[in-house]
Amino acid sequence: MILLAGLSGFNQAQARPFLSATNINWQEYYGRATNPPTAGVTVTNLTFCLLAHGDIHVDTTNIQATVTNWLSNHPQAVVVPVCESPAAGTPPPGSKRIYVWVVDDEDVLNVELVRQGRVRPTTQILTKGDHPKISRADYERFVQQIVDAGKAAEDTRAGIWARMP
Repeated sequence: MILLAGLSGFNQAQARPFLSATNINWQEYYGRATNPPTAGVTVTNLTFCLLAHGDIHVDTTNIQATVTNWLSNHPQAVVVPVCESPAAGTPPPGSKRIYVWVVDDEDVLNVELVRQGRVRPTTQILTKGDHPKISRADYERFVQQIVDAGKAAEDTRAGIWARMP
């Protein structure tokens, strides 16, 4: 089992990496599978998303560079499905959008996006109607990391926070 310690004690029994992050073609915060994943994993009509909710506050000038650089520095990163929902718009039948964490040992791309001020912390937080595929304890540890990263970004006026009065 891959160690997902980046979530400060992420419950390995609950951790089910979906596929390698290198098998995803990321465009900003959305991704689509590019290579066949491991046996038994179906990726047809799936869109992976690094945001749980609200993509209107993303700093689109730098998010692609941040994702690309982070993945280049973390070639062993895996995609962990957190929550899925029907795809937006009029997608083909069976299409789904999956909110994912991209994790490499102690590093989590989602946390880095918040730390650099590329996205607001709220873009990583599930809402009441969401049904996470991860343990409550793992999610709560992740939320604490997101809150801390968001506070640091705001305090240093990183990314989107530089534009705030």
